[in-house]
Amino acid sequence: MKRLSTRVHGVLDYLTAGTLLALPRLMGWSKGTTRLLTNAAAGTLGYSLLTRYELAPVKLLPMKAHLALDGASGALLAGALFLFLDEEDGVARSLVGLGLFELAAALLTETKPSRGASAGVRVEQTVTVNKPPGELYRFWRDVENLPRVMRHLRAVTPAGDRRSHWVAAAPAGARVEWDAEVTDEQEDRLIAWRSLPDAGVRNAGSVRFTPAPGGRGTEVRVTLEYEPPAGAAGKVVARLLGEAPAQQVAEDLRHFKQVMEAGEVPTTEGQPSAR
Repeated sequence: MKRLSTRVHGVLDYLTAGTLLALPRLMGWSKGTTRLLTNAAAGTLGYSLLTRYELAPVKLLPMKAHLALDGASGALLAGALFLFLDEEDGVARSLVGLGLFELAAALLTETKPSRGASAGVRVEQTVTVNKPPGELYRFWRDVENLPRVMRHLRAVTPAGDRRSHWVAAAPAGARVEWDAEVTDEQEDRLIAWRSLPDAGVRNAGSVRFTPAPGGRGTEVRVTLEYEPPAGAAGKVVARLLGEAPAQQVAEDLRHFKQVMEAGEVPTTEGQPSAR
């Protein structure tokens, strides 16, 4: 049974790297031992900063790969005692202890961050569209339509078996891609989706179509949860650039309303958005 969350594992990663750097210097160990542990610390710190978990600024490395590297590092540290049999007895014991600690942490850690534990974003926005639910549902269910109303999307391509491939613009002219799957579907009422486990952008969301009171069309409610490519720092930068997630979704829904009611999205910049 897995007992460590990815967040706790992240804390242990950085503590381990610091210990590997400090211990041989504090204990006055030989240059060979110091060099070995310094290289181990650099490796641990390097891949920890790139892992898809809560405490990494850049999320590229899957958690399973991170844990495999932890296991390999632990095994190498534990096995390295045979290279330092002539050292003080405390060196060998410390290497074995550090190695076994890394192995245990790798074996006991969850492979996915817990839901809601990451530095992610949750957005919920609603718009009323003067069209029946079925028509809006069919437009949204054809994922190739979505770039028409979501200005940050470059393309969405069906990939079969309720899956699709998404390409979106990111801050500073970058772009991100991921695969997603439909997880729940209720005709004319609901579409829910989530990214696949190895997606570069972890996200999930839903769109609900509810008849508006008094026969005034349809209330469209979008809920979106995602983790920006640069984590918490990315959210701050996005706000500074005027591209906060709530603002994006609200604008996309206004575009959706305009497309469904008028058949097009106005392209003149600087004019008030339709409400």
